[in-house]
Amino acid sequence: MNLIKLLAIFAVLGIVDPGSALGAEAPAKEYNWGVIISVFIAIGIYWFYCLYWGIVGWKKTKTGAGWAIAGRSLPGWLFLLAASATSFSAWTYIGHPGTVYTGGLAYAFAGLYAITIPFTGALFIKRQWMLGRRFGFVTPPDQYRAIFDSRPLVFLIVAVSFLYSIFYVAVQLVGSGLLFNVLTGGFIPYFLGSIFLAVILVFYVAAGGLRTIAWVDALQFFLLVGGIAIIGGSVMYGMGGWYPFMEKISALPAHWTKSHDWIHVGWNWVQPSADGIKRAQWSGVMMFSYMFALAGIQCSPAFTMWAYSLKRINLLPWQVTYGIGTIVMVTLVLWSVVQGMGGQWLAQTNPGEWGPKALLSYITGAGGRGAPSDALVPRLMLTYIPLGLLPLTALGLLAAAQSTGAPYISSFAAIASRNLIGGHLIRKKRTELGDPNAIVTLDMVISQESQLFWARFFCVFIVSCAFVVAYINPDLIVMLGGLAVSYAFQLIPALLMICYVFKGWPNRWSGDGIFWGLLMGIIFVTISYWFPAYRYPLTIHCAGWGIIFNLLTIIIVSAFTTPSPKMVAWADRLNDFYRTHDTAFYAPKARSWQKFLIFYIPFWWLMFVGPGIEIGNYLDGIALGLPGQWLWLIIGGISGTFLLWSMCWGACMATHPTLLPEPIDEEAAKTIKD
Repeated sequence: MNLIKLLAIFAVLGIVDPGSALGAEAPAKEYNWGVIISVFIAIGIYWFYCLYWGIVGWKKTKTGAGWAIAGRSLPGWLFLLAASATSFSAWTYIGHPGTVYTGGLAYAFAGLYAITIPFTGALFIKRQWMLGRRFGFVTPPDQYRAIFDSRPLVFLIVAVSFLYSIFYVAVQLVGSGLLFNVLTGGFIPYFLGSIFLAVILVFYVAAGGLRTIAWVDALQFFLLVGGIAIIGGSVMYGMGGWYPFMEKISALPAHWTKSHDWIHVGWNWVQPSADGIKRAQWSGVMMFSYMFALAGIQCSPAFTMWAYSLKRINLLPWQVTYGIGTIVMVTLVLWSVVQGMGGQWLAQTNPGEWGPKALLSYITGAGGRGAPSDALVPRLMLTYIPLGLLPLTALGLLAAAQSTGAPYISSFAAIASRNLIGGHLIRKKRTELGDPNAIVTLDMVISQESQLFWARFFCVFIVSCAFVVAYINPDLIVMLGGLAVSYAFQLIPALLMICYVFKGWPNRWSGDGIFWGLLMGIIFVTISYWFPAYRYPLTIHCAGWGIIFNLLTIIIVSAFTTPSPKMVAWADRLNDFYRTHDTAFYAPKARSWQKFLIFYIPFWWLMFVGPGIEIGNYLDGIALGLPGQWLWLIIGGISGTFLLWSMCWGACMATHPTLLPEPIDEEAAKTIKD
């Protein structure tokens, strides 16, 4: 039976909708069967690859730690590819160019999240890997509970993981639904496209855990980066090449080529532009605080578990500096901007086909949902990419969605099964023994089979919750993703304490301070996002408002509380542990680089993702016909790569420790076995 007949049967059964989404009375559509068949074949081959690794993972995974962190056995090269792919998503593939289309070059500076995302990876991944291997931590709540001596903190970490995962997975479901729906002209309904992705994700994630995710993500990195480059290159070629394209962009109205000022006073970031139309104002302060949110990606519980999963970290600085900071940075500051600005030029010259109303009708006419800008990339794909390359770029979007969705599903599932179900059973056992401090391990109260069952159950649970979010709140993909990572960024004070500040921390931060600070951070992130009429006051992103109240609360609560004796003991233990195992970090040469970074880090953030983006307004026409803002963006990318290099190698923040940490006891050693 050929593919066309099979699809026709699906249509009869109601699995796909061959008619117009406008109703039964609308005339039947003419479908581009060449596009539909080629996309189906490519996706079918790709998903077979995903299912294969799911089956391999199912056969190999025998323990809870093996499922959650691959028995700490992932090789460095696999982490380099997989973690790089995890950092970017359907948000990057569809949402970022689409928001350049609506926000112009002022928003294009968000492409420097190719620097700010690995920035926190350089800060925290190495030392969390050392902690996990030494003390046997399997999930982030294990780490935070032990060091801060706070049981309530466990539930907040679970809440952060839950909130982060449902919103971020929802972004991937929206993106995949749009892909199928728009590329096939409505042949695959929006809802069904999301169902396809969800089923594949749940299968291979639940089956094999992090090991399977890593092997799938390794391929997805090439598909993601290659797909963005192909789309951008095709658009530039279709518009006449480099200099004709730059002439077109330079002629656009100022809103799309200039900065949106450094701050706007008001209750809402959506304000009238020079032409009187209300648009989002990507001020310097907004971009600065928005980048806090992006930095939250590698602060998230999922990346803590990526850190735990590594066998060695000798390739970590390569992943941070080159895997993301160079390869992805070039892709975003060049090809994603070409897509967004090219789309805006088309909208200015042909609004009936490329304006916001036209793009919105393009989505709704195919039976989909979403913001107009979310249709830009699929529309560019169909317009400019040859049929032979179209399936590859479609796979790039799927790769972006799956590479990010999968680890956030698995991380929450591992945390919920180990720290909610397992934690409850451990407390129950201690009550039965009559000793709240009795040594009771997870293996003593629940079998490995039960641990795996609960982990797989929570995979289904979190994807189901993400579906609800995706269809209740079909917000702009970029902003929904920004909400997700804003929750994760609220963990940065705790991570700074765990990884760097042990004695004499500011105002004697206590475990109670960390708990209440994180709680207030979560609350104010939610408040400053959830009411559209009052979203992002003073053009400060919700991540910015969250961290402001987070830090204020930590300082105030810590002024009236003291660290527990266990927390003080952990501070001493960590200080001695790092100094013993990571001597290169404390060497004079590394110390010199660290002093340099005390100046260079805030300088770079302020100049290239903060109020300093105003400088780009004065650089028009200096090089290669680039608008000044775009040139300043490229300079920011190059100097940002140097920032990452300085952190990783110069300051020794991501180099392999001098002494390999060995498990402190038998329980910690067990987590290294699969």
